[in-house]
Amino acid sequence: MWGMRDPGGGTGDAETGHAAGKGGLVDPHAVLAARADGRLGGVARDVLPEEPPPPDHPLPTHPRALVTPHVAWCSAAAEVELRRAAAQDVVARARTGRPDSPVVEGR
Repeated sequence: MWGMRDPGGGTGDAETGHAAGKGGLVDPHAVLAARADGRLGGVARDVLPEEPPPPDHPLPTHPRALVTPHVAWCSAAAEVELRRAAAQDVVARARTGRPDSPVVEGR
């Protein structure tokens, strides 16, 4: 975890930890333990080892944790547009034999 001072617990200084990457990179139980004993000031994650996390997972509801869905970029407006574009591709394919927005051209 980057941003932690003395994760062995020597000085008691605490900072917010940060890790980017796949959910399994950081053990959420180790994060909670480091938070509980003061080695970690807080944590923010957008990926957990299991997506979606089970209802009893302690990290999403922890007061010093910020956990967003892995698709946090997806606003309500973006979701509406994604659905509209997908439906339009189905209609275009039915009418012309080709979607308006093919993922791979020529296939």
